Amino acid sequence: MTANLDPSALQQLRRQLVAQLDRLPQRDAIDLADANQWIDYVIATMPHEAPWHMTRAGGIGGSEIGGLVRNYLGHRADFMFSAHDWAMEKLLKKVPTPTTPAMLRGKEYEDNHRGRFYQQFGTNRDAVAYGKLAKAQGTRPWMRYSPDDLVVLPRQTMETAAGEVLVQGRYLTDYKSPTSVDESEAVSFQYTAQLHQGAILCAEQGIRINGAILSQFDWANWRLRNDFVPIRPELCDLIRETGDHYWACVLRGEIPPYIRAQRMEIEDAQREAWAPHAARIARQLALSKALGDAAEAERKRLVTGLELSTRRFGGERLVFAGDLSVTASASINLEKARELLGEAVLSTCTKKASGKPKYDTEKMVAFLTEQRVGLDQFIVPSYDSSKIYQALAEHGHDADAVETETIKFAADKNLKAQAEAWVESNFAPLISPKESEGEEDDGQSEHEVPAIQRERA
Repeated sequence: MTANLDPSALQQLRRQLVAQLDRLPQRDAIDLADANQWIDYVIATMPHEAPWHMTRAGGIGGSEIGGLVRNYLGHRADFMFSAHDWAMEKLLKKVPTPTTPAMLRGKEYEDNHRGRFYQQFGTNRDAVAYGKLAKAQGTRPWMRYSPDDLVVLPRQTMETAAGEVLVQGRYLTDYKSPTSVDESEAVSFQYTAQLHQGAILCAEQGIRINGAILSQFDWANWRLRNDFVPIRPELCDLIRETGDHYWACVLRGEIPPYIRAQRMEIEDAQREAWAPHAARIARQLALSKALGDAAEAERKRLVTGLELSTRRFGGERLVFAGDLSVTASASINLEKARELLGEAVLSTCTKKASGKPKYDTEKMVAFLTEQRVGLDQFIVPSYDSSKIYQALAEHGHDADAVETETIKFAADKNLKAQAEAWVESNFAPLISPKESEGEEDDGQSEHEVPAIQRERA
């Protein structure tokens, strides 16, 4: 991108960025080496956005405050946001994130979005109040807010996604163009907090609002989803408290630690309250396993009784009308086929590869061994996830962003045995009758065997 700027323009941009750097309130906490590296990067990769990024480093924007509040309360934030990485960016230890397609789409389509919003609800911008808010300097020096709109609804015509009818008045409005809009989801906390930060500045400027509106463009259905966001004083207070805390960290040059997911600590009262649910899950799992084992036993009896393993389905299926359909998938012993057909003929039987190619590892090992290449370098190590997690945490990384856990349930062994006995006694019609001693079971009961049909798959 720097090819679009001549050397003199690049020098002028560098001087501008250095001047902006010196005006940052946290300038004394920024390491000069970090600043130079940061400036070199933005000049080389995003010269036209570089001044905006430097200005943004001087405070807390509306899009940042929601994640900070969640971290301040001890919770991980959405969209992979963290106070740790945020402080790294403010101290220029971390370069800005390039503009994402979603950000670019929202920026370029905002005027069209706004126009459609105006037309749909017969509203317009309160230009005087909007101009005042856009230039507002809050009582908190760290507070930054770039308003999308301040609209006035002239009459009770706007129905929100939740079915609310908004009264006449002034509303702080934000336009978003996310990749997708889930009608079942509530407004994201980050969006709610962003609008509350704007509401704080409205109150400080004497701009009275009835609340806020989040207008999201639903691309899939080509319509607007509009949500009313009431302004809650307690959240405004929490935003002020959170911003004061984290901005003080930046001024001191401190990097907040990553918020790690809470370790599992279940109190006895909680365990007791959820014990009935656990009991139902355990019994359902045990019954599922017992019925699965019974079904597998029946499958073996059917395969043996009809001698299915000695026959070829050949693309057909075996149908027990109204009950069961049996099919077969074919596989080839490639080594034996290669021995019988030879490589030349076998090579004519390949199909178009999908995905990544598969390699003959045995042949590769034999070749490397023949070439006297050491094989130890190709061994895939077996890692201990708990040790990796600990190492990430000790080295200051966001360990929870790397590790995922899968929750598994297992029924007690004694309960499994009880379930097997219960299935056998209570679901007798589903289980094969016990074979009489000395009698050979031919797969038939005293009832008539259902008709068997063969159909082309």
